[in-house]
Amino acid sequence: MKVIHVVFECIPGEFRGGPQRMVYQLAAAQAVAGADVEIWALNQNRVPGNQTPSGLRPRYFPEHSLLGTHWSRRLGEALALQVGNVDVVHAHNTFELLNIQVARFGRKTNTKTFFSPHGALDPKLFGDWSARSIKKQLYNRLVEIPNLNAARGVFALSDFEENQLRAIGVSAPIHVVPNGVEIPPVQVEKAQARQRLGIAADAPVVLFLGRINEKKNIHLIIRAFELVRASNPESLLIIAGGRNAGKYVSQLDALVAQLGLESSVRWLGFVDEVAKPDVFSASDVFVHASESEGMALAILEAMSYGIPTFVSRGCYMTRAAKAEAVIEVGSSYVEMGCALSEWLASPEALENLGERGRSYVRDRHNWESIASQTLVAYQE
Repeated sequence: MKVIHVVFECIPGEFRGGPQRMVYQLAAAQAVAGADVEIWALNQNRVPGNQTPSGLRPRYFPEHSLLGTHWSRRLGEALALQVGNVDVVHAHNTFELLNIQVARFGRKTNTKTFFSPHGALDPKLFGDWSARSIKKQLYNRLVEIPNLNAARGVFALSDFEENQLRAIGVSAPIHVVPNGVEIPPVQVEKAQARQRLGIAADAPVVLFLGRINEKKNIHLIIRAFELVRASNPESLLIIAGGRNAGKYVSQLDALVAQLGLESSVRWLGFVDEVAKPDVFSASDVFVHASESEGMALAILEAMSYGIPTFVSRGCYMTRAAKAEAVIEVGSSYVEMGCALSEWLASPEALENLGERGRSYVRDRHNWESIASQTLVAYQE
């Protein structure tokens, strides 16, 4: 089976978001399972490095932009040459013109197309009356949903996402397949990781790693951390993510200063795949307070390292919470801060939580199983 994954960005070793990393690891696992797999991506004027651990090197195409969305004439021309050679084109580009190119190719050639929204179509993300939300609602109605409904299938990361897609009018077959994660083959010693990062050996460390934007509710994490500091005055909050969202980052900086936490909050900026093991291994707890997530890979990664993980209900990790593999809290920073403080006071319980999390993702989020599920769905 010949499969082409189309994604707007995919730089191995420098993944700038969960979908890009997911696409690469899914494609690599499908290749191991015997499929002939390629990744087609836009180069976005960046030079790919040499970190291709699976040996799967993406094929890059020049990009064009229109009203903040991306497409590629060359990619479209290359797709046209694949008629009769490719069995499946799987697109991962919600709100990008690339999805239109893939949908058009599928309709014209009767090639199987599949789409993965990666949680980006949650109605709560565009449910207000702001200009941005209204534009997305119109785009969904006129473009995105018709594209999905013309496809052979759509992948949802959870039952929650399946229900969201049905609620906005997606009628195509939906396959619920979660994200996967690689279990680290070797654990980095916490003491060594902290030494390399310049973190005190006995400081309780709270970690957030991911994209920095308003949807992630990092301001709530900072306020929750202030409560943690009341019972853990030596604690440190690490925020790992690029500081590109200028307005929101400025608001976060101002909040840190307002709360007097300048010496207790440390920004690491973007963390690549080489540095990530040290960052996870140096941490005592991981927290993700997003308003809405499909299934954040950062959460699964933290669990794979055995880091006790705390998530908001918007992360849609309820199944893991019921299995006592993560702690699910409300969107109140008070509830979040109290939960973190309570668990940090019980080291043994915290360690057990981390072990349950690691076992959970090993059993339910391994790439071998997930690749198999997607390949079966392609053939239906």
